[in-house]
Amino acid sequence: MLLFELLPEESDLVLACLEVVATGHVIPHDWEFQTLLGVSPEEFISVAKAWPRVEESNENVRVAISNTLNSLLHLVPDELLNKHVAYEKSQIAAVLTKLEKL
Repeated sequence: MLLFELLPEESDLVLACLEVVATGHVIPHDWEFQTLLGVSPEEFISVAKAWPRVEESNENVRVAISNTLNSLLHLVPDELLNKHVAYEKSQIAAVLTKLEKL
């Protein structure tokens, strides 16, 4: 995953997705959070606050970003996602696909 290869608008999308998950509005910060996202809520929030100046070699960073995009695509109902994120699922999917290829 080479985050520096993201276009500015793709980086903005990642930030928006990280921020909405960090708030707990779409994925509660409960006992299941670490299972779904692969990091604790505290670790996740630190990644979200640091974006885009994150250490991409850090496993928590890669896991948090990948699992955030996957969770928003596959676990969060469309109505809830549309209420909190200004991006379409197709845009999220495109960034996830790009990151998986890097």
